[in-house]
Amino acid sequence: MSNEVFIDNNNYQAPDEKPDKSGSKGFAITALVLSIVNIVCCFFALTPLFATLALIFAIISLAAHKGGKGMAIAAIILAGIAYAVFFGIVIAYKEPIQDYAKFIGNADHYVQLYDETHEVPEEFQKYNDAKYSKLWVDSGFKNFNDFYAQLIAELKKNGVTGNGAAASSGGNGSDPVDLSFRVPAIDFAI
Repeated sequence: MSNEVFIDNNNYQAPDEKPDKSGSKGFAITALVLSIVNIVCCFFALTPLFATLALIFAIISLAAHKGGKGMAIAAIILAGIAYAVFFGIVIAYKEPIQDYAKFIGNADHYVQLYDETHEVPEEFQKYNDAKYSKLWVDSGFKNFNDFYAQLIAELKKNGVTGNGAAASSGGNGSDPVDLSFRVPAIDFAI
C-alpha cells in the first residue's frame, strides 16, 4: 500500500478575493451629497433633516462595509459641523427668536399699543442696548426704535390693524398675514 494522496484540482473554485462592491457606494454618496447640499444651500433651515439623513446613510454605509468609507466619514464630519453651528445659533439667538415669535403671536396687541403710545413696549426695550447698535445700523436703521417702527408699518401694510381684525377688504382676522421683508443682517418671513 502506498502513502500517496490523490487531489483533484479540476473542480476547485477559488473564493472571490474582493467582495462585490458594485453599486455599494450609494449610501456613502447619498450621505456626502446631503451633507454638502445642507452646508452650501440650506444651512440653517433644513439642518436637522439633512444632517440626520446624512448621518443615517453614512452609518449604514460604514456598517455594511461595502465601500465609500472616505465619503461616509466626510459626510459624518460635515453633518457634525452643521449640527454644531445649528445648535450654536439656536442657543445664541434663543431670546430674540422667542421675542419675535411672541411679537408676531400678539401682533394686534403690539400694533394697537404702538398706535396709542408710539413707544416700544418695555419687554422689547432690551434691544436698545448698545450691544445691538451695530446690528441696527448695519441693517439700515438708526436704532431699535426705528426698526420697531418699520416692523409695525409692515404689519399695518399687511393687514394687522391692532383691533383684532384684518384691514384688508373682506378680512376676518383669521386669515394668515403675509409678513415678509428683508433686512440685510436679518431675514424676517412669517
